[in-house]
Amino acid sequence: MGRWGGRLVAAVLMLLCGACSGMSGIIPVESSVPAIPTDQPVATPSGDRTCAPTVPSSSAYCDKEVLLALKDTLRGSRKGTLITWQPYRPLKLFEGVRVSPSSGQVVAIDLHWMGLAGFIPPDLGRLSQLQVLDLQRNALTGPIPPELGRLSQLQVLDLFSNELTGPLPSELGRLGQLQVLVLTRNALTGPIPPELGQLGQLQDLYLHENELTGPIPPELGLIEQLQTLNLSVNALTGPIPPELGQLGQLQYLNLSGNDLTAIPLELGQLGRLQGLYLHYNQLTAIPPELGQLGRLQRLYLRVNALTGPIPPELGQLEQLQVLHLHENELMGPIPPELGRLGQLRELYLHENELTGPIPPELGQLNQLQVLNLSHNQLTAIPPELGQLGRLQELHLDYNRLTGSIPPELGQLRQLDTLYLHNNELTGPIPPELGQLRFLASLHLDYNRLTGPIPPELGRLRELCWLYLDHNRLTGPIPPELGQLTPLRSLLLHANRLTGPIPPELGRLEQLRNLGLQGNWLTGSIPPELGRLEHLYELYLHVNQLTGPIPTELERLRSLKILWLHGNQFTGCVPPALAPICQCPDLPLCA
Repeated sequence: MGRWGGRLVAAVLMLLCGACSGMSGIIPVESSVPAIPTDQPVATPSGDRTCAPTVPSSSAYCDKEVLLALKDTLRGSRKGTLITWQPYRPLKLFEGVRVSPSSGQVVAIDLHWMGLAGFIPPDLGRLSQLQVLDLQRNALTGPIPPELGRLSQLQVLDLFSNELTGPLPSELGRLGQLQVLVLTRNALTGPIPPELGQLGQLQDLYLHENELTGPIPPELGLIEQLQTLNLSVNALTGPIPPELGQLGQLQYLNLSGNDLTAIPLELGQLGRLQGLYLHYNQLTAIPPELGQLGRLQRLYLRVNALTGPIPPELGQLEQLQVLHLHENELMGPIPPELGRLGQLRELYLHENELTGPIPPELGQLNQLQVLNLSHNQLTAIPPELGQLGRLQELHLDYNRLTGSIPPELGQLRQLDTLYLHNNELTGPIPPELGQLRFLASLHLDYNRLTGPIPPELGRLRELCWLYLDHNRLTGPIPPELGQLTPLRSLLLHANRLTGPIPPELGRLEQLRNLGLQGNWLTGSIPPELGRLEHLYELYLHVNQLTGPIPTELERLRSLKILWLHGNQFTGCVPPALAPICQCPDLPLCA
């Protein structure tokens, strides 16, 4: 009968004997029989405590047997985990287990980040009342058991970030109550089962960062409640199925990082869509119908094989905040209609084949923070860009920009980065750029700029990189540049600068690179340059410098490159500088 069953029979016999002898009182059970623990099975003649190993569990007792039987399989070599799963403990005290208040059966298993290193036991499929199975962020291996498809009450299945392999079981399509399916960041292979289209209650489907292959099943378009579909970073091929346009509740669609080839115009029917992520594929065209996505906030199409013009219909996306079309083969002008995107914060069109002037209508984007149009064939900078009061980054480098730099750019008071290099800009550097008090990077190199370096640039107290090289600048180097104390790189070479090197440059304590070569500088090297203790490269060659090499330069312990040739120095090279000095005409000091 078992330990507790024998004591129960003894208590019953004592009660019967008391009645036969005419005893009027009832013997208190607690005075003669120890209390029976609530978590222990009590044997009965009918045998209703037995649990068949191949059928769904129908009681808390059987649920407990299932968990105890699979504990070692689940934890693998990590024997220190699941130590609360013991026969003598109540099921509700098992770590990571939640039970129903009414039936006592298991309704949730949450063992995320527990260091589990085994595999998923098929017997989990016997937990008939299970609603949540969360095993994310462990080291589980092996396949996903098809038996999980028996969990008819399951609402959440989260196996994120394990080491699971093999195909997706088609049996998961039987989980009629499932709302969330997360299989992200595993090593699952094979096709996506079309049976997943039967998950009528599914709201979130995450299969990204696996090794899934084949086409996207059109049956996924049948999941009417789906709000998030993420299939990114797999090896999926073929066109995006037009059936996905039937997902009327869809808010986020991420198919990036695959080998997909075509965007169906039916995606324009996704009226609730807020995020569309199709970057890193082989897509070839942008359907104008995407302009109908009135709630869209983020559109990522970068790094594809997109050709043709940018559809002007994209200017209808009134809620759009981020537009990434860069690193494609788009051509033609930038549509002025993009100036209607009043909520736009990021506009990335770089590395395409866009032509013509930059539309002045872009100056209407008063929420814009980043504008990157670099690496195209654009021809003119409109002064209206100076109206972008929130702009932090302006990248117009590597185009065919001509004309002068608009002084209005000095109104961009939030600007951190200004890249205008590698163009054909002419005229002077506007002194108004000295008003950009948050500017950290100013790249005007490789243009045809003329005139002096404005001393107003010395007001840029946050500036770290100043590149003015390869222009036609004239006049002296402003001593005010010595006020740029955060400056790390100062490149003024390949110009027509004259006069002496300002000793004030010795105040630039953070400077790593100083390039003044290829100018018409005169006078001697200021000994104050010996204070630049972080200086790594010093280029003064091909000027008209005279006098001796200051011994103070020997203090520059970080200096690795010193080029002084092509000048008219006298004297000798200090011994500590000899290994790094390119100065063949000077002898070594004794």
